[in-house]
Amino acid sequence: MSTADRDEHFAQFAKQQFDDVAGMFMKWVVATRWEREEPAHDIQLYLARRAYDLMHHGCEAISKEQMRTGVRLHPNAMLRHIPDMTELPEEQQL
Repeated sequence: MSTADRDEHFAQFAKQQFDDVAGMFMKWVVATRWEREEPAHDIQLYLARRAYDLMHHGCEAISKEQMRTGVRLHPNAMLRHIPDMTELPEEQQL
């Protein structure tokens, strides 16, 4: 997989997350040393949830493609079949 693929394949997903992450990091930056625990926890929780969402999205896309073709795909081929994640799933769907 090329650097361009890696940089661009999930660009919309990354762009979607930026505003939320930027706001959380701003809270962390302006917090005093003693106030940083809560914003740090919130950032870590947010990133963990989004990592899970992206992996769930990827596994679902790979499963559908492999079922459609009946062939087990090479990992690089699997990545090519995962579309960019342009919207987050609703919390209750997971």
